[in-house]
Amino acid sequence: MKWGYGSHYKGGRLRLSTDSGKALVNRVAPIAPEGDHRMTIDKAVLAFAGIIVLLSLTLAYFVHPAWMLLTAFVGLNLLQSAFTGFCPAALVFKRLGFKPGTAFD
Repeated sequence: MKWGYGSHYKGGRLRLSTDSGKALVNRVAPIAPEGDHRMTIDKAVLAFAGIIVLLSLTLAYFVHPAWMLLTAFVGLNLLQSAFTGFCPAALVFKRLGFKPGTAFD
């Protein structure tokens, strides 16, 4: 048995077939439509901010309380980007090739 792409199925669905080519299952799971699997700049900025906040809280707990300043910096940056529309992290993610979302055009 082997998994393969069924080119004659609309949307490029996967199919399970035997070595002789006879299809055992014609429709298993649809492949995500093109573009749906990529993260947008908006989601990347929010994920990055969340990771930095959690990392700084962990460092503040285990290393030194001064790491809370990093949490404050992230919070202030999120606040200013809400009012101005300017986000330095969004510029970095744009240069890395992330597709634009709606918040940081």
